[in-house]
Amino acid sequence: MTHKEVIKVIGMAATVVSMAASLISDWVDNQKMDALVEEKVNEVIAKNNMKKEEL
Repeated sequence: MTHKEVIKVIGMAATVVSMAASLISDWVDNQKMDALVEEKVNEVIAKNNMKKEEL
């Protein structure tokens, strides 16, 4: 392979790795948000259950 072809391959590989990292980062952010939403919903449900028990 010539120097020019090597540079092209490295550039394409860097692009693919960058895209994969971006997708993984987005997935991790979504997982964190889902966990936070679930935690907050469970807190509200627990508070509502406590209020009902007090009545």
